[in-house]
Amino acid sequence: MLHVVAVLPTITTLTFATAFAESGSRKSAQSEIVVLNPFTVNSEGIVGYLAQSSLSGSRLNTNLADLAVPTTAFTPEFLEDTGVRSVQELVGYMTSTQISFPEANQAFFTTDSAQLQIRGLPATNYAVNYFSTTLRLDVYNTQRVDQSRGANSILFGLGSPGGVVNVSTNRATLDRTFGSISVRGRHPGGMRTMLDFNQPLIRDRLSLRIDAVRDHGHTWRNHEYDHQDRIYITLHGKPTSRTTIDVEFEHGVVNKSIGSPSTAADLYTVWQNAGSRLSATANAAAGIKVISNNNYVVYDTATGVATDWRGKTNTVAKTIEGTQAYLTDFSLMPKNVALAAGPAYPQKTNYTRGSVFLAHSFSRDLHVEVAADAHDAPRDTMNGASLVTLQ
Repeated sequence: MLHVVAVLPTITTLTFATAFAESGSRKSAQSEIVVLNPFTVNSEGIVGYLAQSSLSGSRLNTNLADLAVPTTAFTPEFLEDTGVRSVQELVGYMTSTQISFPEANQAFFTTDSAQLQIRGLPATNYAVNYFSTTLRLDVYNTQRVDQSRGANSILFGLGSPGGVVNVSTNRATLDRTFGSISVRGRHPGGMRTMLDFNQPLIRDRLSLRIDAVRDHGHTWRNHEYDHQDRIYITLHGKPTSRTTIDVEFEHGVVNKSIGSPSTAADLYTVWQNAGSRLSATANAAAGIKVISNNNYVVYDTATGVATDWRGKTNTVAKTIEGTQAYLTDFSLMPKNVALAAGPAYPQKTNYTRGSVFLAHSFSRDLHVEVAADAHDAPRDTMNGASLVTLQ
């Protein structure tokens, strides 16, 4: 299968995918009655982009029409057709949702995932199977994404007034073997490879599923990149017709560098418009000042040379009605220049995540689920001293 998918107006994605042959066992007509797990969503109720039920709003498999909280479900078909790579890219398709861009640059590298606002209120970063996380969630191992808009602190304990964006991860399937490999190229430069493979290990009792992604790419800015390598392994067991066990493990390395959201102050144009003056007697009205009339020794750490800057001149930041003038002539400094010391703001996240889910149905009306989750996501960040003055 070969098709072209538009991810963003400035990004095109070329996708090549191949699927392994499917095989499965036919169950006998006299097999025992299976009690459906109310803690998981039945994928048979999904038709294209339309999902019939969700766990959001009650943590039980409930029809969307019966939920008191506004909820939108994004199906695997929708995620595939739109070409989104992460939940962060999916925000553009969510109702009353936007990324909260901070005033300072600190929040751009303290976490890997973007902060969200739903209906104008802050929302918990994200949730994986309703466990809160600060990880930027890739869709490579995603079964579906549910967005509920409204307070969820009582229901889920996340304390999010705006709402919750939850990712349901892939579960292994007992009755068939299947797999797929997808390779995508995009512009600006980048390559994305995904693997999905499911294999029953014990007939109708135990199955294994493996998902992996390698996504390396750059942006239109200098020294800005986003590389990630992730693997996800899950086991699905069914000891009895009323008991299910799911164990999942995920490990990934996300190495990225995002440019600082800074605008350069323009001191060069001031000096140029003043006649490119170098005289120590130049007047301050021209936007030029003398650095020092006394000895002013500057040491160059790269060459080891010390220079006396006595009498040297410097430009003064020009203000317009009290506001500093910023760079507007991008022929002097192209827009793709990263305004920072060195390659922007590097960040490396080396994370490991694991979950266990045990569900048992005692009767048609009595079901119990016990779940546990563990996260370990150490993150190394570097905040270089910004060089944001052109002079």
